[in-house]
Amino acid sequence: MNNNKNEDFSKVLWKWLCFIWVIPYIGIFLNWKFGLEVGQLGSYGDFIAGTTVPLLTFVSFLAIVRTLGVQEEQMSLQKKDLQTSLNQMAEQSKLLRIQGFENTFFNMVNLHNEIVKKIKDRRAPKDLYGKELFSLFYAILEQAYTSKKEEISEKGLELEEIQCVRMAYDDFIKGREAELEHYFRSLYSILKYIDNSNLENNEKLSYVEIIKAQLS
Repeated sequence: MNNNKNEDFSKVLWKWLCFIWVIPYIGIFLNWKFGLEVGQLGSYGDFIAGTTVPLLTFVSFLAIVRTLGVQEEQMSLQKKDLQTSLNQMAEQSKLLRIQGFENTFFNMVNLHNEIVKKIKDRRAPKDLYGKELFSLFYAILEQAYTSKKEEISEKGLELEEIQCVRMAYDDFIKGREAELEHYFRSLYSILKYIDNSNLENNEKLSYVEIIKAQLS
């Protein structure tokens, strides 16, 4: 599109130049045709000089304006190319950052799953281990919570719900620290790694959903 405009303008400019330089040759033709003396062409020469110089100046001005326009178009194209390159570099940088994050993230998830497989409870049947234990853990924790609520009610105490849950958990975790502390540390480390990343919030949530899918 721009090339066509440049070609059209060049043709117009060339026509102007040709028209300007034809004028002196008219004087030569008149001298030859009518046998005029050179001195008689003086007034004609003054006329040509008075008209040609402004026309040349005008054509030069047009050429300068067009040159500036072409330079502006080239700078605009260069700016667009530079912006496109910067956008591509930003996208590549983002992809590399996400790839680096995911490599570490999924390694942490795999390690967490290995920890889950090895969880045991000395008070549970020997053939019950790993994820299968969590249903038992939940039942035990629920029973501890119910007992703690009854105990608090009998004593006439008024405690917030979170305090009751913490007291029930303290009773549940006794004797199970070794089996579960490593599990909770691993889970916490993964969530902290997601939270400290440079990802957008919606991207972080998608990885949190992956962690939630690992839970029993």
